[in-house]
Amino acid sequence: MIFLSKLKKFFYQKEIEFINSFDSYKKALDEIKEEKIISIDTEFDWRDTYFPNLSLIQIGISSKVYIIDFLNLENINELKEILINPISIKIFHSLRGDISVMSLSNQIRVENVVDTQIAEDFLTESKNTQIAYKDLVKKYLNVNIDKTETNSNWLKRPLSKNQIIYAADDVLFLDKILLKQKKLLKRKNLYDAFIEKCKKEKTLAETDFTTLRLRRFLKKNKNISNIEKKIFIWREEKAKLQNVPPNKIFKEKNFKLLKKILLEKKFNECQWIIPDSEDRKSFLTEFK
Repeated sequence: MIFLSKLKKFFYQKEIEFINSFDSYKKALDEIKEEKIISIDTEFDWRDTYFPNLSLIQIGISSKVYIIDFLNLENINELKEILINPISIKIFHSLRGDISVMSLSNQIRVENVVDTQIAEDFLTESKNTQIAYKDLVKKYLNVNIDKTETNSNWLKRPLSKNQIIYAADDVLFLDKILLKQKKLLKRKNLYDAFIEKCKKEKTLAETDFTTLRLRRFLKKNKNISNIEKKIFIWREEKAKLQNVPPNKIFKEKNFKLLKKILLEKKFNECQWIIPDSEDRKSFLTEFK
């Protein structure tokens, strides 16, 4: 069974090209912009910053997979033009994360998007199941792919061979899967609804991080007061300016305690909750 899976993967294989120079980048773009269907994925690091650090953009076309080393390329205007062109179809799996990273951190916009994860939700008639890409590849193509590099360090250079293969696999099968899903969606008269859902998901992905985080905060914490909401927004703006995780400013569990401190005017107690003196000074200036 393992041998058969490897044989099938070999059948679907495309040439992989790692792009980390301007000349190879320009040549790749000349090929990409001629394609009508483009598969896209990203690799990034989002552990110690407010904004994610984009490392790679993987682009699959009919005959190749390009691994674009975003860390070593400065001028990406031509790539932006290709991705915003509404003529070509851009295929993602779970587009929200990738589009959010590209749009809000690097001002890369993408038009005419489809999502194999959303397609599968329609086909299984169970919304928001968020099926993994690995499981879709197995279901539709009977190929096993290795996901052990999921949490590897994507900012370290040089990348390992396994990292490059992993990155390529994430776009290698998207066009084949979507082709099968599209036939099933049209058979069930669900294709138009699927396209509309992808558009809505894209809009959500492009929403400002602060707005998205606030929505999650309000959903998670019921009966939030106006002062807690204002404190939340203040913390977000501070984290954004410093490009650090919001918990670096102060921990989420201390929202209600900060509210209590403000109401009781026990301002000295802010010292252990907001460790940085400049942040603390800013907080007291805003709320005291």
